Amino acid sequence: HNSNTNCYVLLLQTMAVTRFSLTLLLLISACFIASDAFTPISSVTSLNSYLDTLGQPEEADKQDVKIQPGDKLPVVTMHWGFNPPSFVTLPVYCSSRNIVLVGVRGAFMEESNIIVRTFLEKSNVLKSMGVDEVLVTTVNDGGVTGVWNQKMKPAGSILTFFADPHAELADALGTGEVDDAYSLEQGILGRSRPFVMYVEGCIVKRIEVASGADGVNTDAASAIRIIEQVKASQGQLPIH
Repeated sequence: HNSNTNCYVLLLQTMAVTRFSLTLLLLISACFIASDAFTPISSVTSLNSYLDTLGQPEEADKQDVKIQPGDKLPVVTMHWGFNPPSFVTLPVYCSSRNIVLVGVRGAFMEESNIIVRTFLEKSNVLKSMGVDEVLVTTVNDGGVTGVWNQKMKPAGSILTFFADPHAELADALGTGEVDDAYSLEQGILGRSRPFVMYVEGCIVKRIEVASGADGVNTDAASAIRIIEQVKASQGQLPIH
């Protein structure tokens, strides 16, 4: 009986030592792995070099713009007004006129308000350059867009506000994006990256899509610049 007890105690001690050894081995291995992946700041020449060793997060893939200069305007239906809205086929509405088409991320957003104000301020300049109308589009319903139109007070300008509630235009242009700040339950299915496009007779002459979060390169100054580029390529001098 004593012999069996001694054997049992010895077995328990052996198991304890083995368990401790395995734990120690795992800790040592983890230390080697960590030291291999970690670069101390003292071993690099500058903080910037150190940050480079950490790598940068990959930028989220953005949908490629589908429409290019020389393409025809897509046949999409825009909404104007509400209850009931009027349905407008974009190429039919634009017809043979010179149009600046502006896309904003959403009605009432301060970023969008700023962009629209630049077009209100430069409305006469654009008109002097041969622009017949500036169409502001947003992925909202006609009711929201109509109220926003009233708030921005475009009377006396060449601005018209159109709603793109089903993102038909945004999808056709390739400017559509998902707005992570909202959910499907809130009724917002997506947005459009801000863009500005110059169109002559339903033919796209130039398009620029926002390169940053604020849409700064899609304002009236950008529209004037791309129109000047088109006029220069046609041998015409800017009028304003």
